[in-house]
Amino acid sequence: MGSSTLVLDDTERWTLVELDAGRSLWGPVNFGASRLARLGDDGLYWNYVPIPDGQVLASLDPGSGEVRAAGRCERWGQVLRAGSGAVLALEGTQLVRRDARTAGVLWRKVLPLGPAGEPVVIDASGCLMAGPGLIVPVVNRGLVAVDDAGQPVWALPLGDAVFSVALVGDVLHMVSPRRYLQVSAPTGRVLGELDMDRSFGGELRQVHSAAVWGGMLFAADLSGLVFGLDLSSRSIGWTFRARARMPAGCPLAVCEGQLWAMDLTGDVYGFTL
Repeated sequence: MGSSTLVLDDTERWTLVELDAGRSLWGPVNFGASRLARLGDDGLYWNYVPIPDGQVLASLDPGSGEVRAAGRCERWGQVLRAGSGAVLALEGTQLVRRDARTAGVLWRKVLPLGPAGEPVVIDASGCLMAGPGLIVPVVNRGLVAVDDAGQPVWALPLGDAVFSVALVGDVLHMVSPRRYLQVSAPTGRVLGELDMDRSFGGELRQVHSAAVWGGMLFAADLSGLVFGLDLSSRSIGWTFRARARMPAGCPLAVCEGQLWAMDLTGDVYGFTL
């Protein structure tokens, strides 16, 4: 949102808060987990929203807080991109394009991400539209990039390491408790790296919410540590310790030169970058 407003997600109930006046503009409204929602080209947020007997594909107007259900979906999914009257989503290992008005299936294809017959698990919330088409995190394997036809283009083995990823142009900025990587989105080639374990002495735990602003990569970890990594010098520029834990459900927000964070107790922190 804008620099004076912030969307808060309290167990999948969204509220828009005006920071200057300290008041709610709308909400709470049920709209699923905020970390799974995507902002579409139409200016609406899109998400798979749970209902008592299943799930619906729905949109949320950030100006009014109005939620509109496009239609029921037979499987749970993760929205990847919304625009031109359609929503592209990942449902299990299937790439699905649905009509934005009705949620009807326009086409569906299975992604061939592993050897024939080998089951794979995808971290759908970490998927990115970049490089050749779609970059998919495969659990316990690494990243796999596929083109618009769903065919693999490149793979980056990472084992069981879990990275938080920020995309800037054609570069993936990837950070985990042990490593920071710069990776070319079109080719999967590693452009640079840093030993995060050495920089923090093994202190980091489950890093999340990677975001890049002004030559710095910002992220937080489970313990409540917020930090900035200078991308030029590859050094830690600053750190801040929140009063409570800060899991992935409490993501950072970077907008117009400001950094916002919230911990598990509901305390909100604001920083000028």
